[in-house]
Amino acid sequence: MKKPAPEQFENPGLDYKKTEGDENLPSYENGLRLAVETYLIGDTAFTSPKEDVIKGATRLLSGYEVDPLFTSTPECNLFALAISDSWLFTDSIKEKKALLDILKLVATGVKENKKYGTFSNKVRVLSNRGVSRGVQFDPETTEANSHSEYTKTLIKYIDENKDREQTEEVSKILGDWSDGSKLSSVRNKLGIADSKSEKPFNVVVLNKSAQQMYDEVGYTSLCISRNDDFTAVFNRDYRQADSLEHEYAHSQGDGLTHWYQGLLFRGVNEALTERSTSNPSTYPKQREFLNSFLQDHPEYEEIMYKAYVGDKEARIQLFSLIVNDYDLTKFLAFARMAPINNPKMSGHIEESIYIEPDISLNEIKGESK
Repeated sequence: MKKPAPEQFENPGLDYKKTEGDENLPSYENGLRLAVETYLIGDTAFTSPKEDVIKGATRLLSGYEVDPLFTSTPECNLFALAISDSWLFTDSIKEKKALLDILKLVATGVKENKKYGTFSNKVRVLSNRGVSRGVQFDPETTEANSHSEYTKTLIKYIDENKDREQTEEVSKILGDWSDGSKLSSVRNKLGIADSKSEKPFNVVVLNKSAQQMYDEVGYTSLCISRNDDFTAVFNRDYRQADSLEHEYAHSQGDGLTHWYQGLLFRGVNEALTERSTSNPSTYPKQREFLNSFLQDHPEYEEIMYKAYVGDKEARIQLFSLIVNDYDLTKFLAFARMAPINNPKMSGHIEESIYIEPDISLNEIKGESK
């Protein structure tokens, strides 16, 4: 249900006059309009009037003194529009804070000095207050693939607990290309036809039980990437949980996750990952969200998996479909659908941006409006 217009925009909580004199305004507006063109965003995709949303986005970018480099990436601007539209839609102060947190996450990347960091002159550390520095993200001192002390600790943990014999055994299983091999189903789902089209990856099996690994790192299996070197990590009980297909799927695609620590789209990404396996069993709430979503739009699935394995054009097409079949605020609900929470990984930041799968689904289908 759309909000009535236009009177409620007289006091939306965004003072547009504060942008006066900002020399970056033309860059902001050009970037936002480029996103409208790139994603073919129709007027009906805006919950609030289109021009109000664009003005709101420029106000947010200006308020955080975001480097115009931000505007060179259409997806950044797509999020800026969705955040602005959602800001104008909601009266919740808590929700407005979450929207600002999302903007902070999106406004990160490789800067002109070739270092990874924040595009905002007003953001230095992204984390909840009161948590240890080990789980904070400091864009000025960390690199793109090593956002936190947690990552460094995790790498050390993997190196110190590698089971060489089981690692060799699992490597052989995952390297099997015969008919009916362990990975036949997931390879077919992801469109990986042969070893030449498979992305290289490493395998490590730890000398830890599933429970031990979960207690110590927050996951029973995982994938870690550093310097484009991708490693799938399993516990010694991998046969029981049967996580080989799941982590292999992660190894083969960029997935939909993006931005700081891949927090956005992580919930739907895990659902897609598990859906690609022959016997999906984990992430049940996330899969329920995705199944319901695809019941309404089965034509999305092929595009989703193309985007999952890194097809940039498919990613643009997918987001364009979601924005126009639903709207910008619902696109944001799609991106914010929560995965299983692991606060060790991101300093509890995700607690301020995620929406539980059932609530996210209700928002997308309009049942909460």
